[in-house]
Amino acid sequence: MSLAMSKTGDNGNDAAFGRRLIESDSFAFEFVSGLAEMESWRKEVHRPVYHIHKWWAKRLGSVFRAVLLGSVLPETESLADAFYRQHDFSGLKVFDPFMGSGTTVGEAHKLGFTALGRDINPVACESVRVALGPMDRDALLRAFGQLSAGAGERIRRLYRTADQAGHECDALYFFWVKVVPCPACSASVDLFPSYIFARNAYPDRKPEVRVYCPECAGLFAANVNDVQATCPHCRREFDLHKGPAGGASATCQKCQHVFPIAKTVVALGHPPAHRMFAKLVLTGGNNKLYVPISREDELAYARCSEELAASRLPLPTLEMKDGYNTRQVLNYAYRSWREFFNDRQLLALGWLHEAILGLPDDAVRSALRNVFSGVL
Repeated sequence: MSLAMSKTGDNGNDAAFGRRLIESDSFAFEFVSGLAEMESWRKEVHRPVYHIHKWWAKRLGSVFRAVLLGSVLPETESLADAFYRQHDFSGLKVFDPFMGSGTTVGEAHKLGFTALGRDINPVACESVRVALGPMDRDALLRAFGQLSAGAGERIRRLYRTADQAGHECDALYFFWVKVVPCPACSASVDLFPSYIFARNAYPDRKPEVRVYCPECAGLFAANVNDVQATCPHCRREFDLHKGPAGGASATCQKCQHVFPIAKTVVALGHPPAHRMFAKLVLTGGNNKLYVPISREDELAYARCSEELAASRLPLPTLEMKDGYNTRQVLNYAYRSWREFFNDRQLLALGWLHEAILGLPDDAVRSALRNVFSGVL
């Protein structure tokens, strides 16, 4: 952040040009740290305007408000008192040349500064322009309702499925595993690093996990601390933490050949294939159940692929360029950003994008495009 100051008459800002609070030992670091700790737990709730679009290393609004105040208030001021007061620093300018999600610009605007921001990334510029710009709430809600009733209903139908009893329900997640052919015997090798495919973020508190059986493809619950598990469906006993893929290599479960994953994928000339093996569904009673993939699920996905191929949707074609953050996936034969999405996702996103572009209101269309970009 760069702070540029200019004096424009008698507006109470004269003190900003003496020794500032942030330059003195009386700057209340502990006070700011306490606020930052509270805000960091739910940043998107406390300052949602900076979280409309996903961004890297988002800074805390409380910290930037404190930095801005400390940069203009005299050293005799109490930051804890000044933090909650209304201010008008309209005679001063704040410029952030690396504005990212716009935290500096937003917090400076709240304090009455003339706030200027720019960024080398056009996504940052567009997202901040939309997030901090004027918006008609009623128009936005009407447009959202229109999208939900139109493209939204079409998308929801793509994720209708059935539980094990055959009752229709919504799929919350489909679980996929990457698959490559064994170079020695051509058998398909599932690249499971472990057979645990679902676990709680805090396993010490909630140790129950969901496990995929490599013998019968059954699903069952186990304890994350268990080493061996016995499938209740086929009685196969196996190490639930050790799948065919380990590090850079994989082991064929048919011939026991160990092979390098990346080299094998590059030889194929395309990214690894994927196979659906489980789904998390929401039943009519609002219960979440893990269910194996059925033949009907496979056919439904195949229909998505056929519809996508027959569509005229404007799907992305941008190729990835070599760089620090792309080199790893390029080594696994990925070449286009589009390859990170499967056909059902591309169909759903294509429908939604097309519907957003068809909205007549420029401001509403820009806002919903911004949200659309963020969820990608």
